[in-house]
Amino acid sequence: MANQKQTQPLLQKLQAVIQALKRCGQQNPDIDQSPPYIRILEEVKDNFKDVGYYTEDFNKRNAIAKKQVNIYLIRKIRTKGSSIRSKLTILQNSIANYARLIESLSIVRNQQNNQYEEASEENKDGNIQPRQVQYYNDGSQQQHEKKLQNKIDEFEVKLQMFLKQQSMQDESDYQQKEYAQKLSLIEKGDIKSSRRIQHNNSSQERGPNDKDNLNKNKQNYNNGKLSDLNVNKAFSDEPRSPLRFNKGQEYCLEAHCLLYGHGIEPNTEVAMVWYERSANLGEPRAIDSLGKLYEDGVGTRIDLNKAVQHFQRAAELGDPSSQYKLAKYYQRGGIFHLNEGKPDGQKSFELLQSAAQENQKEALRELGFIYEKGGLIEGQNPGKFILLVDIDIKKALDYYQKSAKYGDELAMNYLGSYYFNHSQDYDKAVQFFRQASESGKCERALNNLAICFEQGIGDAVQDYYQALKLYEQSAILGYDQALINQAFLYYKVALSGHNLGDMDSSELYFQCAQCLRKALFKDENNCDAIFLLAKLYEEGLSIDQNPQLAYKYYEKAANLGFPKAYTKLGHLYYSGMIQADNQDLVTPFYMTKAHINKLKSMEYYQKASDLGDTDASNCLGLIYESGLDTCLQADIEIAERNYYLALKQNKQNLDAMFNLGLLLFNGNHNDPSKSKLGITYIQQAADQGDLRAKEFQMISQMQTVTQNFVQNLIRLNPQINQNDSILNDEEINLRIN
Repeated sequence: MANQKQTQPLLQKLQAVIQALKRCGQQNPDIDQSPPYIRILEEVKDNFKDVGYYTEDFNKRNAIAKKQVNIYLIRKIRTKGSSIRSKLTILQNSIANYARLIESLSIVRNQQNNQYEEASEENKDGNIQPRQVQYYNDGSQQQHEKKLQNKIDEFEVKLQMFLKQQSMQDESDYQQKEYAQKLSLIEKGDIKSSRRIQHNNSSQERGPNDKDNLNKNKQNYNNGKLSDLNVNKAFSDEPRSPLRFNKGQEYCLEAHCLLYGHGIEPNTEVAMVWYERSANLGEPRAIDSLGKLYEDGVGTRIDLNKAVQHFQRAAELGDPSSQYKLAKYYQRGGIFHLNEGKPDGQKSFELLQSAAQENQKEALRELGFIYEKGGLIEGQNPGKFILLVDIDIKKALDYYQKSAKYGDELAMNYLGSYYFNHSQDYDKAVQFFRQASESGKCERALNNLAICFEQGIGDAVQDYYQALKLYEQSAILGYDQALINQAFLYYKVALSGHNLGDMDSSELYFQCAQCLRKALFKDENNCDAIFLLAKLYEEGLSIDQNPQLAYKYYEKAANLGFPKAYTKLGHLYYSGMIQADNQDLVTPFYMTKAHINKLKSMEYYQKASDLGDTDASNCLGLIYESGLDTCLQADIEIAERNYYLALKQNKQNLDAMFNLGLLLFNGNHNDPSKSKLGITYIQQAADQGDLRAKEFQMISQMQTVTQNFVQNLIRLNPQINQNDSILNDEEINLRIN
């Protein structure tokens, strides 16, 4: 690494060169006025200033690096140190040429002095006429000036060619493979890994011969001798390695550094200029990057048409990233010069296949989705699902695994979802969710992992604190469903009556309401948030009870197609919390307000039942089973149909199961098989934990035991009349109830 000990001799050498050039110019006024001589002198002075500046700057930065302030400054210092070493190498080789120039100038001057002395002696002796001396002096002066000028021009050409060749050599120090890795690391912001690859490059960028030559140059310089090895190499006809960067790649790398602030201050406008230069040379990565800038509006206004044009051009050159982006535009549609703005799922599928052949991770993931579902969604808001291939789960998993292998976190999340929902391998599901969540950037994986911690699934031990933390991280990344899940978790814990750390039920309900308001601020039509907030207003949990606001939110959720909201509206009318207007129903004069409210509730229950809500069907069954006084006669058949419908909509609806069993058991019919079927439904409900079914079983058993006791007592004492029994059936039922 360059330091003061190494640069001090060079500074002294340059100072000596400057003094020598000045003396030479003073002794020879003609040379002193020569433009090439002045240019060379100024160049040496500039080099002297540069070495001093870079040395001072490097020492300051190196001191900061030793304190290890941060990784970014150390990286910048190393980059600056590398540029200083390159500068010193060039200067070391240039000094040899300066020394030869001074030697040439001294030789010329000595020759001129000798000629002037001879001419002066001849003048004194009078052997030669003054006119002839003047002629001889003029011719000699012109001849030597011409030789000197040629020498200076030759040296200047050599120096320029050497500097140009040296610059080209320095710019093409990376290989093609390492170039791709470098760009990828810059895009990811992986500074640590980038430094490691840069270190590897620095050890591989010179061949063994170049390394030996460099050592020889250093040795010769320390001995006061400078070789012409690098100067000669500059004029060699050795072809450049095909593995080195071409100009387009160099410009693209420079643009990446400027865009992402890699070792240099970020500058988007200048980055775009370098991207344009690289794109003009046909570099696909630069064309793709320009398209991304136009797509995101970075450094320019958003222009999707220009973005797609760049993606098309890069895709034609075989860039897989552009092929994937172009595939998504074909899938969504909306760009006029792409199939006249119409979506084209088949073209999108073909581009995804082409990108996947180059192991483009997003394309691999999308192909996995296509083979899992059998097609893709074409268009947007709303899209239309089109079939493209036969469903092949094995092939879909292969694509997901390949994509996950290349680091696609969403593919890892898809694998976790598959193992969670289909194969019920919860340990594997949690494993993939964890892998996808490691970077903290995959919002879906964070949400799914939170669900595992909330429910205690797989090797994720139930931990509400961890679940809330993960939900919050997912919500910060913009996944709105995580806010809803967080709100429901607060609600669930508060409803159980337990505290969560320092938060009691009131605080938990308050946090639930806060999450719901945040979700509605982002999306005012989020049905889950609207429904739960309406429930808080209905029950007065942490906020003042307000049936009118509850009705408003339930109605909004219902209009958005949320079936459960219709059921809750029916509850509000049935309970009388909301009163039906007289204009709502055409009713006979003898109907009370309560009857009108219940009839109004039946309308909402029927809407919810038609939309598949099992609770609404069960409520209709209860109303038809009992009737509404004179307003609605009981209808056992309709009630039975609604109970069956509720069970069909949800086999785990224990209320409907018990109500159907009780209806069949107590029904006015002469079919004993229905009574047995009713007992079967009640038994199933009891087995699944329904408290009413268990109570019914207990009462039935007590009645059976009592009846058996009375019958045995009568059998043992025939004189006892059955009507004179200790307790008749009515009294038994009264006591039990």
